[in-house]
Amino acid sequence: MNKVDHIVINVDDKYQKDKKMIDMIQQNGFPYAPKKGKRTKGFKISNLWIGKEYLELVNITQKDGGGWKKDWTELYNRGTRGAICLMIDVSDIDSVHQSLLDKAFDVQTPERIEYKLFGLFKVSSLWRNMYLPYFEKEAFQIGFQQLDNEDISEKFQKKMIPNSISHKIMGMTKIIINGKWTELDFNMIENTFRNTQKEGKSLKIKLNNGSDIIFVENNDFSLYIEMDNHSLQSKSITKIENVYLVNN
Repeated sequence: MNKVDHIVINVDDKYQKDKKMIDMIQQNGFPYAPKKGKRTKGFKISNLWIGKEYLELVNITQKDGGGWKKDWTELYNRGTRGAICLMIDVSDIDSVHQSLLDKAFDVQTPERIEYKLFGLFKVSSLWRNMYLPYFEKEAFQIGFQQLDNEDISEKFQKKMIPNSISHKIMGMTKIIINGKWTELDFNMIENTFRNTQKEGKSLKIKLNNGSDIIFVENNDFSLYIEMDNHSLQSKSITKIENVYLVNN
């Protein structure tokens, strides 16, 4: 496995419209520009860029989701807010897919995202995604993504603006995911990722780029994301639904 790509978060529209909320995020070192991002008649997305990773903040504006992922739209309509998916960037999604099939996981074939802009123009993504099943007791899953080629990756990086790098917050170093994890959940993680370590009620994944993902058993579901922060002036904790951005 390569690295964290992004985290998908269902949000109320205040995170895209409320000036006080937007100002709070910006003042904590994240130059957030909520008016940028994908838009259709059914959803609005705002990206919060943190180095080469990001938070994808999703507000569903019509019940059908306007082409957004069906199960995520259904979760939104049922009132689920907060993190719903951790997306991992991989270099060979077909190999990951085959490996999971060999281990009897129920995963669909990697596919592109397709939606219509304003109900008129059909757009297909320049990457393919696939997803693990949802965890047993949490409305949360892990997904995998592969861009079509390196040129696309370089073009995307140029669009990752405004970015917290301008405030010396360089990226995510550790993600702690609290939740009601089961033995089957931990078994799924251990069978999916190569470098894992179980310690008591927690399970750590070590990614290729050195960052850690730690699943911790807890009755309350939440994510704590620790930052590679080079600025002494931007130490803070920023809360977006059940996701906490921690500047150490």
